[in-house]
Amino acid sequence: MSSKKRLQTVRNSINEIDEQIIELMAKRTQLAPEIAKLKFSLDMDILDSSREKDVYAKTREISEKYGFDSEIAVKVMKILIEQNKELQIKQFEKLKSENTSTKSNIKSE
Repeated sequence: MSSKKRLQTVRNSINEIDEQIIELMAKRTQLAPEIAKLKFSLDMDILDSSREKDVYAKTREISEKYGFDSEIAVKVMKILIEQNKELQIKQFEKLKSENTSTKSNIKSE
């Protein structure tokens, strides 16, 4: 196989992996509203520093297992966690609004 063909083959593999990474990030992010609903029903705060520490520790552990730079992996996880927090905040606001309007409807009946 020529070097050009091999290069294209490797690039195609990278493209497939990139798609898998993005698909997994999307799946992770799609869980944010459910997490927010559960936290809301349990009267928990959105911010959970203990959970974040656990996620970062697990990220480092998995990174080392695969020989990947753990600091890069943690940076990526921080971005994902921040995005999920923002989504959870929006969901919390929506739930609070719905909860308030439901209470108002009950009082007016």
